[in-house]
Amino acid sequence: MATATVTKRRRKPAVPTFELTSFTWTKSQKTLVVEASDLQLNEMPQQFDIHSPKTGKVFRFVFGMPVTDVEGETTGWYYTAASDECPVRLVMVYND
Repeated sequence: MATATVTKRRRKPAVPTFELTSFTWTKSQKTLVVEASDLQLNEMPQQFDIHSPKTGKVFRFVFGMPVTDVEGETTGWYYTAASDECPVRLVMVYND
């Protein structure tokens, strides 16, 4: 009787989800702002979801670019909405 080798697939890491209440809304710029320490992550993800407890909607944001100061130190990260239906233009995560 022949036997087959079974290869287990590695699961992709889950995309982190944050509550909208963790962010500050800047209406004039349609931007959400948060300090990195408030997200309690070891490193910044390539993408994450934001859940609105009021509407129940979840929108995904993808890494746009880092923000650096004149000395080349990273001071934050920009993320953009993955969907055109999202009312938020940018998410700014400050490196505190």
